[in-house]
Amino acid sequence: MRTIIIVIVVLLGLMAIGALTGGSKSKKRGGPRPKASSPSMDDLDWDVAMRHSSPSGNVTLAILQPIESIRGGSNGKIALFEGSRMLWFAQVRNPQEGCVTDIGNVFVVEQKWNTKTGYAKIYDRSGKILAHSMIKSALGGCGITSDQQYFWCELYRDKAKTLSKNRITLFRVTDGASTTTFDDPRDTFSALKGGVKSVGFVGGSIVFVSENGVSAEIDSSGKVLNQEALIQQNAMQRLHSDDGYTLVNLAGERLMNRQISELSEGERKEIKDLLIRADAGDISPNTHASINKTLGELASLENDMNATIGYFEIALKWNPKVGLKRRLESMTRKKQHKPSP
Repeated sequence: MRTIIIVIVVLLGLMAIGALTGGSKSKKRGGPRPKASSPSMDDLDWDVAMRHSSPSGNVTLAILQPIESIRGGSNGKIALFEGSRMLWFAQVRNPQEGCVTDIGNVFVVEQKWNTKTGYAKIYDRSGKILAHSMIKSALGGCGITSDQQYFWCELYRDKAKTLSKNRITLFRVTDGASTTTFDDPRDTFSALKGGVKSVGFVGGSIVFVSENGVSAEIDSSGKVLNQEALIQQNAMQRLHSDDGYTLVNLAGERLMNRQISELSEGERKEIKDLLIRADAGDISPNTHASINKTLGELASLENDMNATIGYFEIALKWNPKVGLKRRLESMTRKKQHKPSP
């Protein structure tokens, strides 16, 4: 009996060994186990919130967020791709914006939830963090200077006056050093409209270009060098504007606290043209009423009673309390009793 038991145990052991060796041989016969391929941007199980390609398009930074992070609560991720191949990814807190250079250096702006504290991070092509700066400000858009030597980032002022003015800060691509900060010229010069189109350098000066293509030249101290040109551009933009309120303000500036009767004929004509254009814009009823009242005053100075009455009637339709009712009634009676020529 002992012999039978020993034989059975030996046979079971041999069967187990055979199963193990047979399994490994089977895998070997099937060839080497394939390596998992890097996921493409479209294969990720996270939402791609933003994609930013380098200037030449050879690498792409993707800012990723799970569905929950849009509702608030989960961190996001960033990933760097070369074509469809992912080079690396990293988890970041609430990523807002980012950009990437041709050599693969990545700049990412993070905003702490419900605070005015932001973070600026710079990674190299391998995913190594080169710089990590905490900034006590709400952070906005970012980008790369034209020579790809610096990243730029918008810093926003807030009610708590942590930052008293909107500013632009430059960070060196290689080590994240904050080299230059200057006041956002869009706050001072209305000729600069929209977002930031580009930031670059020309002859030692920073050239800031807004979305509408207007540029400001800024020296190392933050002083705008082409102020006069920007003021003239702003004046031309306002003059050719279709915005009713802008045109009304221009007309008011032409008056310069003078009475209409003190204006020259040329000044009255210019103001009249501005107000007629403003009246065609999308403005409030009270503004329409004020415009037509002024147009009536101008017509009265030209002794054009019919035009004056017409403008005053329109003004009253827009605002019955514009203060013309009795005057209009008086003019209408005079017109009715005026002998025909």
